[in-house]
Amino acid sequence: MRRISSRFDTFWVKRVMPVVMFGGLIFMVVALVTKPPPELPLWFGFSALLFAFVIFYFVMKEISFDLVDEVLDADDALIITSSSFFGHNRQQERIALADIVEVSYSRPSCVTLMLRRPSAFGVQIKFIYPRRFLPFSRNREIDDLIKRVNAQTRV
Repeated sequence: MRRISSRFDTFWVKRVMPVVMFGGLIFMVVALVTKPPPELPLWFGFSALLFAFVIFYFVMKEISFDLVDEVLDADDALIITSSSFFGHNRQQERIALADIVEVSYSRPSCVTLMLRRPSAFGVQIKFIYPRRFLPFSRNREIDDLIKRVNAQTRV
């Protein structure tokens, strides 16, 4: 079995980035309460931060909340492992290549698997593959996986 997902990038995007973004917003709320700007009403500052919080939440939901932690390639199947934000509720599932409908590059360094039937992670599974020197380049392991899934669906 070989790992086809990135350990570092997944940890960064799934665990560190939300803490930094929402921590920055909490810091701004504390700064607004302790020393409010005299020229702006307090409600305006809170409403702007609430709006930013909602926008950040939906951005994080799209980017990082649905990423799985680890994807291992076992030739005829993929072993998917994921856990919650704090590492609890660790789930693992083996998904046969025949159960995968499509493998596609969804955004830089991200791959989306579409499944025939729902798994423990849903019908769509997203993970980050290891980056190369060029960030928008294709990955050989993922291209190989796409070929094998296409060969399985033709049979």
